[in-house]
Amino acid sequence: MSSTTHSVPSHWYWMADLNPTDSAISARTAAITEVSQGEISVTDLLSMVEFCFNPDSTEEQGMVPLFDKLRTHDANLSDEFLDNRLILKACTIRLLNLLLPTAPTNSIISAAIVAAAPRMPIIRERWTGIYLTDLIRSAVESLELQGLQLRHLPKAEKAKPATTTGEMASLKEELDLLWWCWNKYSPTAGKYYVEMPIGTRLCLMALDAANSILMPPTQSIRNIFRNQVRKNLEEEDTSALSVNQLEGAYLVEFMSDATRQLVLTHEFVFPVMAYLTSRADALGNALRDPADWAMQLLNELVLSSIVATMEKD
Repeated sequence: MSSTTHSVPSHWYWMADLNPTDSAISARTAAITEVSQGEISVTDLLSMVEFCFNPDSTEEQGMVPLFDKLRTHDANLSDEFLDNRLILKACTIRLLNLLLPTAPTNSIISAAIVAAAPRMPIIRERWTGIYLTDLIRSAVESLELQGLQLRHLPKAEKAKPATTTGEMASLKEELDLLWWCWNKYSPTAGKYYVEMPIGTRLCLMALDAANSILMPPTQSIRNIFRNQVRKNLEEEDTSALSVNQLEGAYLVEFMSDATRQLVLTHEFVFPVMAYLTSRADALGNALRDPADWAMQLLNELVLSSIVATMEKD
C-alpha cells in the first residue's frame, strides 16, 4: 500500500489490528476511498472528529455513512466491532487524513481538530496516540497554509507593497489587531476590558478578536491574541477563577439559531460556546488556564465562522 498524503504511514490499520488479513485491508480501504469521493455533510465531518477525539463517543455519534460502507465491504466488521471499536476509529482517522488536503472540507476538518485537540485525553493505546497526534499536526499545518493563502502571504514574507485584495485585507487585519492590543478596549461592549469581570472579559476578547480577523487566522495572529489575553490578566488574581464565571451574553445575543443548534449538537468541539449557550458542562477540566479558555473560544468562533461561510456557499 502507498503512503497517505500526510505523514500517516501506509500501515494505519495496525492501530486496530497488528495482523489484519489482506481481504480486510482491501475491504476497509475500498470503503474509505468510496466515502472520501462522495459528498460529506458538515454534521458528518464534525461527527468524525468527535468520534476520533472523544473517548465517550459512540458509533451513533460517528459517521454512519462510513460505518455502513465498511460493513458493506467487510461482512465481519459487525462482529469485530463488539470486541474492537478501534477498527472504526482507525478507519475514521484514515478518512480524515484523505479529506484534509481537499477543499472545502479541509477548512472545517482542520478547524474542528484544532478546537477538539485540547480536550484529547491521555491516549493509552500506542497506535491511537501516534495517529491522532499526527492528525493534529496535519490539521495545524493545513489551517496555517489556508491562512497564508487567504492573505496572499508566502511562508517567507518579503517586504514589498501590497498589490492584491488579499494583501490589502491582511494589512488592514494587522492594523486593526495592533490597535486592539494598544487600546485594550472592547468595541462590542463599548468598555475597556479592565472595567469588566474577568469571565466577561475573556469571552469578549475572543469575540472582538474573531470579529476583526480573517478566517482562518495564522499562527502568528493566534500567538498575538494569546499574549494579549495573558498581559490583560497579569495584575489579576485568577487562582479562584472557575469556568462557571465565564459570561458570554454578548456572544449568545448575536448567535444565529443555526449556530446555536450546531454548537449544542457538537458540544465536544464547541465546549465553551456550548457552556455559554446552555450552561452545559461540556468543558469539564480539560482547560485550567483562563487564557486557554479565551484561546479555546477563539478556536470555536473560527470553526463556526468557517461552517457558516461554507453553508452560505
